Amino acid sequence: MHISRFPRLHFAHLPTPLEPLKNLSKLLGGPQLFVKRDDCTGLATGGNKTRKLEFLLGEALQINADTIITQGATQSNHVRQTAAICSKLDLRCEILLEHRTGSKDPDYLENGNVLLDRLFGANILSVTAGTDMEAAMEETAAEIRKNGGNPYIIPGVGSSPTGALGYVNCAMELVGPVSHRYSASVCRRAVFSPAGNVVASAFRGQDVLLWDRDLGVGQEPLRLVGHSGPVHCITFAPSGAVLASGGQDQVVRLWEVDQGQELKHLQGHTGPINSVVFAPQGRILASAGEDRTVRVWDLISGTASQTLSGHT
Repeated sequence: MHISRFPRLHFAHLPTPLEPLKNLSKLLGGPQLFVKRDDCTGLATGGNKTRKLEFLLGEALQINADTIITQGATQSNHVRQTAAICSKLDLRCEILLEHRTGSKDPDYLENGNVLLDRLFGANILSVTAGTDMEAAMEETAAEIRKNGGNPYIIPGVGSSPTGALGYVNCAMELVGPVSHRYSASVCRRAVFSPAGNVVASAFRGQDVLLWDRDLGVGQEPLRLVGHSGPVHCITFAPSGAVLASGGQDQVVRLWEVDQGQELKHLQGHTGPINSVVFAPQGRILASAGEDRTVRVWDLISGTASQTLSGHT
């Protein structure tokens, strides 16, 4: 499935770790059990609904929506995450909270997720249990349109064909990694420098490690820290003095190999970057991303001199 055909934003910390439940597996006598750590998606304390919101907000921005409307129970995690991404994207957020429990505890009514909703700038409308929430959201949308706005409605917990794409993407994360004992510590890429004296490795975490072969066994690797998501690709410049890396955070980073300092970061891709390669003379670099573009970078200016599209 070519999931890149669908509009999508990239703000979740993906892929999330898959951790083995060794003790529970042992207690049950097998089979091997794992937990997918979607508490690590990173948006406003995390949660699996962030997966849906990447596609839902992508669709909303495609139609130039300026207001997001959604609904949930008083302490809804989905609503909290929706309010958070609206704040990040500078979108108006209208949320309807249904008081389903009948609780009068002020901490339940005004603390927790409700407090976070307000801190994220959402406008909250509280309604009684049994309210037709879909109809109530349509009424809110009609009022916004009347005033010249362009609303986008997200169903409760983001349950729609568009939102389901988030779980399709989750399933794609699970294809293969389970059989390879997927975890954040699994190496996905290792390359030699042109002279062969340095090895760079990229794991499913956010750092790149540099190993000097002349230092032998027991050395501490030089750690390159800067990416905000998993690193997908690394390559050395022909001189061996510079390393390029790209990944989930949609940024190409250039590193000075001897000291591990970041020299430049190249921004422009709208999807994760899966490949980086230097031109033979080392002054130009190309990167390919899930936004279906190849960008050619002038490393002196740090700007993209060409954006090549055509992949479908």
